[in-house]
Amino acid sequence: KGLMVVHGAITILNNSMAFSDVVGGSFDYHPAQQDVSLEMVDPNHPLVKAFDGKTFVHFDEPYLFKNAYYKKNFRPLLYIDTSKLTVKKEIDERFKYVSWIKKHGKGRVFYSSPSHNAQSFEDSRLLKFFLDGLQYVLGDLECDDSPGGFK
Repeated sequence: KGLMVVHGAITILNNSMAFSDVVGGSFDYHPAQQDVSLEMVDPNHPLVKAFDGKTFVHFDEPYLFKNAYYKKNFRPLLYIDTSKLTVKKEIDERFKYVSWIKKHGKGRVFYSSPSHNAQSFEDSRLLKFFLDGLQYVLGDLECDDSPGGFK
């Protein structure tokens, strides 16, 4: 029924445009690991309820994307507050989205860049977010997955 892709799994076929189309983007690069502030695009969306409307701050390597990402044919869930990142090159604000959902054919796709580090999986909010994403992929959680809703 669908595909759940977490963090680095997006890189497995990074040069495949077909895979990029399925997932919604391809890995481009990441700055050094640091505290990352994630904001909700729509705090009322059922897939972000785990964060109770509050910024999710964790230590991570923040991913930025390319390829199919430019189509913006997904519903973004989380974005990076790029103003708080320590980077070596300027970040284009168009690349701030780090978690999204989308339909692909008859299936559903959930992508979430957080998290690279094991300690993040001790955070009940992130675990609930992943569980809700899995429920969406399986078709057990209905929600707006139409493209759009960008900030």
